[in-house]
Amino acid sequence: MKESAKRGTGIFLAVLGIVAFLGGVLTCVLQYTELRAQQNICVEVEARVVEVESWQRRETDSDGDHYYITYYRAIFEYEYAGRTYRKKDNTSTSSAFGSQYSVGDTVTVWVERQNPYAVHLPNSRMQGYTMGGFLAVFGYVLFSLSTFAFRIDKNEDSLLLRVFGIYLPVAAVLAAVLWFVGSHFGNGGRVNLWTNLPFMSALAVAAVFAAVLLADFIARLSSRIGRRKARKKAEESADTTAGGEKRL
Repeated sequence: MKESAKRGTGIFLAVLGIVAFLGGVLTCVLQYTELRAQQNICVEVEARVVEVESWQRRETDSDGDHYYITYYRAIFEYEYAGRTYRKKDNTSTSSAFGSQYSVGDTVTVWVERQNPYAVHLPNSRMQGYTMGGFLAVFGYVLFSLSTFAFRIDKNEDSLLLRVFGIYLPVAAVLAAVLWFVGSHFGNGGRVNLWTNLPFMSALAVAAVFAAVLLADFIARLSSRIGRRKARKKAEESADTTAGGEKRL
């Protein structure tokens, strides 16, 4: 690819990344504003999971064979103004992840004062942040890759370029994945998180990536220090040789 085409592609991706990042940040700000407005008309109440309903849906694979997927949805029970109410979760999980909640789990919900049947569950409050966060991370990663990829290709020994062009984008993606899995499959990110298989699997993958990046950084830093020492030693040897020749 010609340099002009590479430069044009890089500029386009950088602009797209900036737009996506600003859109994600704006989404989070709007979500925060909406949540503050909801909080003003709501009261926090502890809700308990009294039932986890399940149902099956038949799916068809690429070969035409049929199989069934089990879905789970929690039912919460809470008390407000002396009365007991029930509310189904807004989201459900499939058998691939298992049930997000177990009977007996407790979560904090927001109940509208004027309408106790209107409840804002943890997942509904996290959806806007999740979408905005992923959009912001996508924009940041796209901007970083488009800005630093070609420079890294030309100067791969630069640690600063690798930090901004590789390490930080990967760290942002891993953090976003952990946020998503923890908030959606870890009981709202509050209870049973460390015993939640999807979150622990994502955490293990993140740990492996982090170890690889750390090893890469240490190896390149050690190589740079070694080359610097070797260059300094060569310069000292050259100065010594030159000094000896002058004395002769």
